[in-house]
Amino acid sequence: MLDRNSTTYHKVLSIFIYLVLGVFTLAKGALYSPDSYSFLALDFHRSIGYNSFLKVVTSLFGDSFETPLILFQLALLIGATLYLIKVIEKLFDLHFIWLLLLQLLIIAPAFYLHFVVNNIFSEALAYPLFLVFTGCVLKGFVINSTKHYFYASVVLFLLLLVRGQFIAMIPVLLILVTIQAIQSKFNRAILILIGVLIVMPFISGLTEKVYNKAVYDHFERTPFSNVSLIAPAFYVANENSHELFKTEEQKTFFKEVYATLDSLNLSKAKVEESGSESYLVFHANYSKVCNLSIHETGTLHFEKQGLDKNQQLIAVNDLCGEMVLPLIKENFKDWLRLYIDNLKNAFGSGKQLLLFLMLLVASLVFIFNQNETSIAKFIFTLVLVVFANMTIVPFAVHSIKRYLFYTDWVFFAILILLMSEIFTKKTGEV
Repeated sequence: MLDRNSTTYHKVLSIFIYLVLGVFTLAKGALYSPDSYSFLALDFHRSIGYNSFLKVVTSLFGDSFETPLILFQLALLIGATLYLIKVIEKLFDLHFIWLLLLQLLIIAPAFYLHFVVNNIFSEALAYPLFLVFTGCVLKGFVINSTKHYFYASVVLFLLLLVRGQFIAMIPVLLILVTIQAIQSKFNRAILILIGVLIVMPFISGLTEKVYNKAVYDHFERTPFSNVSLIAPAFYVANENSHELFKTEEQKTFFKEVYATLDSLNLSKAKVEESGSESYLVFHANYSKVCNLSIHETGTLHFEKQGLDKNQQLIAVNDLCGEMVLPLIKENFKDWLRLYIDNLKNAFGSGKQLLLFLMLLVASLVFIFNQNETSIAKFIFTLVLVVFANMTIVPFAVHSIKRYLFYTDWVFFAILILLMSEIFTKKTGEV
């Protein structure tokens, strides 16, 4: 445990760090991206979680919402970071210097690149929720606390309403709970928890539908996920892939999208002719593939049929949902190659992917073969969370930091813990 002086230093320096963050946040002001305007307009295809959050803030403060909004987002990040640091502090006897360093690493996305406090986008809400979720999961797995798994499930439900990519955290919880049950035994609480996790996607989907019915008069899930899912499949499709579809609408839509891709030199044939590396072209032009070639082409397709804006979004999403699996199956090898390249880019390189895989396997072996497994459980949990996020993102989008930064601090947290253990054994101090 930290002694009284260390605790004082830690508190004082933490306050200083957050004061600097506060001044930085206020000086920079609210930042807008193309997504910001669609969130503020409560567009149908944006997540209901951040839409609702923005609606509350703008209703309370009107046109002067910007400063209150970034202050709310600042408070959420600080609170979530303090919670996660407190969890790690209680689990492991870390020196306050390590804790301060970890704090800085966790709040780093507020100071550069993403500016998660200042930006008006869903990540500003998702990142604090993710930190709290991670803290609950760590506490649940490391100290075998079933109630913290339930806390994590509540936070995860909120996360799903903000960013759908976190559906990948459901398998994480199921794996951790199963390991705990194997090491001890299945009981009623664990069985209830497993049931809750299994039905959670359906509950979150129903919540979206009810919200969308109340706000947009459409009992539908937020309509964009299938458009994203089909983007990689369209990118690797052959010109004659329209022949695999059954309905004329599917065939016509495929031809329209392929023609748009071809006009942008982004069809499979044009990319191969250019001699460019397929993944690099996809990565650099993802918005042209997904938003322009598929989404805009689709909305125009249904606009001609007399559908209004929200009906167009639903129709495009439904049509893409019908076409995605046949298109992947038809061009599976190319699709898989693109996915693997996307995955390697998500980790930074194939070597880094291998490093995380080795950490995952080694920590799991340690959990089942050693008496003292707190550190192994810590490493396994965090690496599993990394893998869950890194593997789901490449299914639908290009692996840019905006979707992946949530776990940037994880490797350093593991390194800090291991270094602390080494130095503690050698010096008995740090």
